[in-house]
Amino acid sequence: MESKVTRYTIERVYKSKEYLQIFKDVIEDIIMNSVHFSKDERQYDRKEFMRVTSDFDLGYNQKDRYQHDIHTIGLLFVQMVEDGKIYYNNKKENVRK
Repeated sequence: MESKVTRYTIERVYKSKEYLQIFKDVIEDIIMNSVHFSKDERQYDRKEFMRVTSDFDLGYNQKDRYQHDIHTIGLLFVQMVEDGKIYYNNKKENVRK
C-alpha cells in the first residue's frame, strides 16, 4: 500500500500533476481546435512558425504564451496522427503558405 509520504515524494520529484494538467490542456486544444484543421492548414512547420512570429513583441502575457505552446503541441500530435509525421521546414522557405 502506498503511503502519503511516497505519494508526496513522487509528486514533488516527478511533478505528475503539472504533466497531467498539460496533457489535459493539449487534449482539449486538439478537440476544440487542431483536429479541425484541413490537411493544407496543418502541413507546415509549427515550431519554425512560432520561432519567427515570436521574434516580434506582440504583447503576449504568460497565459497567452502558454496557450500558444499548448496549441503547438496539439498540432504536432495531430500531424503525427493524421499524416504520420511532424513537418519540418528544411528548405528555409515560407513557413506558412
